[in-house]
Amino acid sequence: MIKVVFDTAVFVRGLINPYNYCGRALFTSPELYRLFVSQPVIAEILEVLHREELTTKFQTLGRFDLAKVFELVGQAEVVDIPQVAAV
Repeated sequence: MIKVVFDTAVFVRGLINPYNYCGRALFTSPELYRLFVSQPVIAEILEVLHREELTTKFQTLGRFDLAKVFELVGQAEVVDIPQVAAV
């Protein structure tokens, strides 16, 4: 099993094109890939998916079923990110 960590941009790229590397990792069976995300990334994904400039440019996002996004994120393992001290 390959463990993957996606940031928001990579996750959204996978939604836009399910046939690229990111999309295949998102939509392939969980026996092959295990997705890890954090709560801040989940919140950012949901916010980005509602941006008008993206839904206009990538019409597949505007028609994408948010239930599928919740399903994908629900299958992911949510990890905590420790606070990093300011430098």
